[in-house]
Order: sequence, then C-alpha cells, then structure tokens
Amino acid sequence: MDRRLIVTIIVAVCASSALAEPVQTYTRSGEPSRSEGLRSLRPFIVAGDPRPGLLITPAPFPNNRVDSPDRAENGRIWAARVPVGNRTPIRELVRGLPGAASYGASAETLDEVVWVQPDEITTPIAISPWQQVDGFTLKQIQRQERFLGKTVDSPDSARLLDELRQAQHQWLEEQGYILSVRTHMNPAARQRAERNAVGPATQPTSIKPRGVIRVQPSGVEKIADASN
Repeated sequence: MDRRLIVTIIVAVCASSALAEPVQTYTRSGEPSRSEGLRSLRPFIVAGDPRPGLLITPAPFPNNRVDSPDRAENGRIWAARVPVGNRTPIRELVRGLPGAASYGASAETLDEVVWVQPDEITTPIAISPWQQVDGFTLKQIQRQERFLGKTVDSPDSARLLDELRQAQHQWLEEQGYILSVRTHMNPAARQRAERNAVGPATQPTSIKPRGVIRVQPSGVEKIADASN
C-alpha cells in the first residue's frame, strides 16, 4: 500500500476521534465542564450522612448522650436585625417568608439548606429552613417529578408537602430555633464583646452621660446668688 495512502488513513482516523463527544465526568456543582460545555445528566444522590426519618442532614447532637449547656443550639442567641425586631428586612424579602430574621437567625445563615428524603417520592429534596413550603415549592419539584399531582390539593402532592414541612420543623427544633429557650442580648453589647474577644484588651473607661440637661435656677436661687 502506498505510504501516502497510509498517512491519509491515519489522519482521517485521528480527526474522527477528535470530533467524537468526550466522556462527561460527574460533578456535584452542575457547572459546565471543560468537555465541550456539556452537563451531567446523572442525578446527585445525597447519601453522605444517612439517618432514619425524613432528614438526611445530620443532627447536631446524638439523643442518647448527656447534653451540654455549651452547645450553640441550647439557648441559641437571637440575632436581631437593625432596627431591633423580628420583621424580615427588605433586602431579605426576595428569599421568601417568613425569613431567617423571624427565627432570630443571623444573615450568614440565609443560604442554609435542609436535605429531605420524603417517603412520597424517591428523589431527595433540598429546601430552605426559612421559607414557607407551598405551591411554589411544589412547582419546582414537578420539574423532576412529572407524575406528581399538579395542585397542592392532590393527595400525593399534599402528602409530599406535609412531609417537607415536618422535616423543616424537625430541623428548626434540632437547631434550637423553635420550641427552645432563646438568649436575647443587646446587639451593641454583643458587638463590643466580639471586638474585645478579637482585639487587645483595653482599660475600662469612666462612664460618661449620653446627654446633659441644663436647668435654669429658680427666682429664689437668683436672689440668693445676687446677695452673695
């Protein structure tokens, strides 16, 4: 066979191999890979910390051990917003109601996710602990569960939403946000304590009044001052 023909065949085979679709590797993030910008179609199975019941997210403390008052979940500090109150700030309204502020959770926990394995379906569901589980939640689940009931009044949909609410309630209770004693602290005093814990110790300063009200002397006092 002519050598030029052999070279032509080898080049053609290499070109066809280069044009073939590359193998897509699995990724948790779902971001496009470097393989031609493809996405993995394989589902993400949450099985890192299995536990009985509806929750996949592990509990903060075992039930069969002596509890400790030093745990953050016991007497969890109420993280108040400014101005002080439990209403959801405007900048957090886009994340749904009632919101983390209604549970006294800090703004750092806005992206907290609870993993649920309901009995109604086989797909693990991730929900926000601060957002109400309603018809909008069902609409998102229907993107993957095509045969789920179309309305919240459907028997299977109603059972699923009830399981999600139970799991959300269980997580909030385990984390000490509901059905537990809460610790309330002045935000200003808390900030000072945090600064003192991080920075160098400073000498205590004398107490200074926030304001001074000057009172004019009465008529008798004016006469006495004039005689002196």
